[in-house]
Amino acid sequence: MNAIDLREMLHTTVAHGYGDLVTRRTGAAVRGGIELAIAGGGEAPTVIDFSAVRLLDLSCADEIIAKLVLQYGVRRFIFRGLSASQRESLEPVLEHHGLAVIVEESAGRLELLGTAGDTTRAALAELRAYLIAGDGGADPRPLPA
Repeated sequence: MNAIDLREMLHTTVAHGYGDLVTRRTGAAVRGGIELAIAGGGEAPTVIDFSAVRLLDLSCADEIIAKLVLQYGVRRFIFRGLSASQRESLEPVLEHHGLAVIVEESAGRLELLGTAGDTTRAALAELRAYLIAGDGGADPRPLPA
């Protein structure tokens, strides 16, 4: 499983020292960087970490998250470290597209955010199963940092 730190991706694709995901142009640049990072990675899920990002606006949420999920599917991504304000920006975007995404909550618990249909619920079940260790299912496999 891959892990992408969005702050680092933002520094690489837009500008060093910049910590906000705002404007559609910024979102497109960051999404392009993510697409390069996951190219050739097969179907393994990728954790996208928002922990070090200060701000996410609607246009960036649409440009990054919605477009990635629409293009690659909900099974490919786990979104980590979303703040309350970032969720507020993301929720209307998900609603607009009729999407849900898988988010990592505290203690590594995976939950759905957005409009969840049967396909998304199945994706969540598959990811949970993927993360279960081979020791009888007692301990989940840790997600990459």
